[in-house]
Amino acid sequence: MQYNNNKYNDEPTLKGKICMGVIGAIVAFAVFYGYSGFSFSSILKELGNHIYNTDGAIYVGADNSKISLINNDSAKDVTFNEVMYFINQDQTDKIGYDIDSFSCGDYAEQVQNNAENAGIKCAWVGIDFTQGAGHACNAFNTTDKGLIFVDCTTGDYIIKNMSIGNVYQPVQITKDNSIIEPMGTIQDYDIHWE
Repeated sequence: MQYNNNKYNDEPTLKGKICMGVIGAIVAFAVFYGYSGFSFSSILKELGNHIYNTDGAIYVGADNSKISLINNDSAKDVTFNEVMYFINQDQTDKIGYDIDSFSCGDYAEQVQNNAENAGIKCAWVGIDFTQGAGHACNAFNTTDKGLIFVDCTTGDYIIKNMSIGNVYQPVQITKDNSIIEPMGTIQDYDIHWE
C-alpha cells in the first residue's frame, strides 16, 4: 500500500490542488472586483432577485440595470406609524431624479431594499396606466391598517386609493398633505414582495 503524504514528493495532493484552485479563484475575483470598476452592489444586482412583469419582461431602472430586490427572511410587517417613521428617516427621496440614471423604479428599489435591511417587509410595485409610461412605488402590509402604498419618487407620498380604474394621486406625507399632479388612471399593477 502506498501513501502520498507529500513528505518526500513535490507533487501536490488532490486536497492541495483544490486549495490552490480556491485561493486562485478568490485572488482572481479580488483583482477583477478591485480593478474592473464594478462595485459589490452591482455584482449583487447581477446575481440578485430580479423581478418580472406579467408579460415575463424583467423590470429595469433608468440606466437599464435590472431591478434587484433584497429579501430579508427576518423582515416583518409593522404598524402604520412604524412605516411612516421609516419613510421619514429614509433618504431615498432626496436623490435627484434623472430619467437616464435614477427614476421611479430605482427609487422603489432602493426604498424596498432599505426597508428589508431595516427588518421591515416591503414590496416593489410596478404600475401600468391606461395611457403613457408606467410607474413604480412601494407597498407595506401594516399590522393595523392593512396594505398601504407609498411613493418616494422625489418626495414622500402615500397613495390613498390604489385600485384599478382609479387615478394615481400621490398625497405628500406631511401636515399640509399637499398633492402633486395625478399621473394617470391605473390599468393594472404588480406587487413584488421578493
